[in-house]
Amino acid sequence: MLTWLGVISPFSKFESSVSNDIENKLRVEADAGDADKQNKLGTLLYTQAKRQNSDFSDAIYWFKNAAKQDLPL
Repeated sequence: MLTWLGVISPFSKFESSVSNDIENKLRVEADAGDADKQNKLGTLLYTQAKRQNSDFSDAIYWFKNAAKQDLPL
């Protein structure tokens, strides 16, 4: 009943762990200079920051790195 009402989300832990795994994999390739992965990491971090009403500076950092390599946003 609590799950149905949205009080308890059985998927929140799963979603969080999958998101962290994806972020870590993207970060490795972004750090290596892959512009596409930098853009994808920026998008992921932007989405997380927007959802949490937090700082967008990490997302902007990766968007700028991708743009320096002429990757359009």
